[in-house]
Amino acid sequence: SMRATLVHQFLEHHAQHRPEAILVLDGATRASYGAVESQANRIARGLRIEGIEPGDRVGLLAVNSLAYIESYYGILKAGAIAVSLNAAADWRTHCELLEHSQARGLICGERMGRRAEGLDQLTHLEFIIGSLPDWSGTLDILGGYRFRDRQAILQAMEDQPLHLPLADRNRAAIVYTSGSTGRPKGV
Repeated sequence: SMRATLVHQFLEHHAQHRPEAILVLDGATRASYGAVESQANRIARGLRIEGIEPGDRVGLLAVNSLAYIESYYGILKAGAIAVSLNAAADWRTHCELLEHSQARGLICGERMGRRAEGLDQLTHLEFIIGSLPDWSGTLDILGGYRFRDRQAILQAMEDQPLHLPLADRNRAAIVYTSGSTGRPKGV
């Protein structure tokens, strides 16, 4: 049996051996290992089409949810580094951390785009993946960024893994401290 050494390989391993086993129970939402694996692969392929290369940083802004888990694994499967943002924080903080981490992309969960501001100040960000209804009133502030609808990516991409040659010394995530003692620090 395969020895999982990278975070996303644990998902792949379970999806291969027990695809029907439930990974997520969130209210009425149930998702199996196989279903999460498929969605994560689609997101990974969408990120690659946007130009994401192994080692690039991708921000993730969503409440704890199935979409968060699918996106997190999708970022890892693309070889990128997941930069998780606190959904309860304000957009000024999100923008500071996106800029500090040099994120090239941002995946947003539902209802995250409605109050978006300050994005036009970011020098590294190239694209945002989100739910189009949430961003319809905010798209004018996006300036030069590409906007991609998450549902359209999920429908268009194949659900097979990319199998990128990733090493176990590669960084998987940057997590920022709460900043309670000053400026947040990325670890």
